[in-house]
Amino acid sequence: MTTFTVLNNFPKDLLLKVKAVWHAGIWENIIKVNPGVMHHYWLHTEHELFNFFPKESLTLEYYLNPPHVFGAVHLDRGRFSALNIPVQVDTNNSFFGIGKTDHLSYYTRKEDVYTFETSEKGEKGFFTYEKHKMLHYNLEKPVLFNTKVPHGLVNNADTERILLSVTFSKTYNEMKDILKDWL
Repeated sequence: MTTFTVLNNFPKDLLLKVKAVWHAGIWENIIKVNPGVMHHYWLHTEHELFNFFPKESLTLEYYLNPPHVFGAVHLDRGRFSALNIPVQVDTNNSFFGIGKTDHLSYYTRKEDVYTFETSEKGEKGFFTYEKHKMLHYNLEKPVLFNTKVPHGLVNNADTERILLSVTFSKTYNEMKDILKDWL
């Protein structure tokens, strides 16, 4: 069982569009999800960028992490799977970490510290970062992952870490099949 998949065949022209939209900076909403650690920049659901993603795409959000931050290991509350696309990532000093298994009893739970309201779907929670229980990836290429597996981030770079995160209405395994041409 895998918990994430690198999309080695993600279209280069789409990556350029994703970066151009970020630099255009026209947002439906901006939320300081975790002040000092993460900001979300939402695109309107009628934005043309939605046309380049599968119909199962619910939201397109740019995530910005400042330099030298640790994003707590957690489960996403409002989604089952996501695609993270690098816009600006120092791949030598930043990484995405995700658990090796979807069996939540394998991980050490912490107190929930969600800082914003959202819809809730499935399990939720925060976990202790235990390096030996995690897989690490530097986001050199886009990654599809199971948001119901503990995951987080480290940005040890001197620059901001920016990515586009696509929320899907389907599970990780269903989206692997839908996105098979990008794998």
